[in-house]
Amino acid sequence: MKHKAFTLIELLVVIAIIAILAAILFPVFAQAKLAAKKAMGISNHKQLATASVLYNGDYDDRFVMLENSAARFTIANMLQPYIKNPTKNVNALGGNLFPDDGVWVSPAANVTPASNLYFTVSYNYLYLTNVDSSTGFVPVWTDPSRWGIWAWTQGGRSATEVNDPANTVIFSESGRSDGPSGANATWSGLLTPNARLLNGPNAWLSIPQGRYARSCPVAWVDGHVTAKDVSSFSHTFSPTGAFVPSQTPPDRFFDLE
Repeated sequence: MKHKAFTLIELLVVIAIIAILAAILFPVFAQAKLAAKKAMGISNHKQLATASVLYNGDYDDRFVMLENSAARFTIANMLQPYIKNPTKNVNALGGNLFPDDGVWVSPAANVTPASNLYFTVSYNYLYLTNVDSSTGFVPVWTDPSRWGIWAWTQGGRSATEVNDPANTVIFSESGRSDGPSGANATWSGLLTPNARLLNGPNAWLSIPQGRYARSCPVAWVDGHVTAKDVSSFSHTFSPTGAFVPSQTPPDRFFDLE
């Protein structure tokens, strides 16, 4: 018995149907993958928020410092005992091990040895440690507490100084201070909108970045975590690339008020 072969037209129809299905399904798969990374980012922030609450309880209700210069520890080292991530962020020379797949790296960040992306989750140290804010965090080099954006080793403030814990950022996914297409290295310190506006972009400091259709996981001082559009709490970039705070006052969701 002879079997009838597919005609060229039939094959082309089948190929066209497969192409149409692929065009429909591939974006769905990509969205599902991004949603999974977003969920992981939110989970990472919840771990950090919980770690901060536990740390405060052990240290007289005070927030963690950004860096301990004597021990060469970063915030990652100091919160390490409170995080289920025992093999990461334990570099004896300070900082975190690189590349790091732990809670301090966004699941959606393109971290490679050449990327200059290190921490892509950063800490609101300018308000939650004892940094003088009177100059808008522009450095005054005669007093270490007034070194502004470079005052990385100040002790933590008391949690009672935060008037609205549910609306004050403690951690946020972050990126380059010169924008997503920039080149500045990232680190654990988060520039607030006003500090970024007055000091400009700087390497080794970060700003909030949304990697999930501009949505950004954010942990708040009271311990809850949300995903918010960056423009709803921090900033936007103009068409010419200028940094533009999106709130009035600019540090509305970062300061102690």
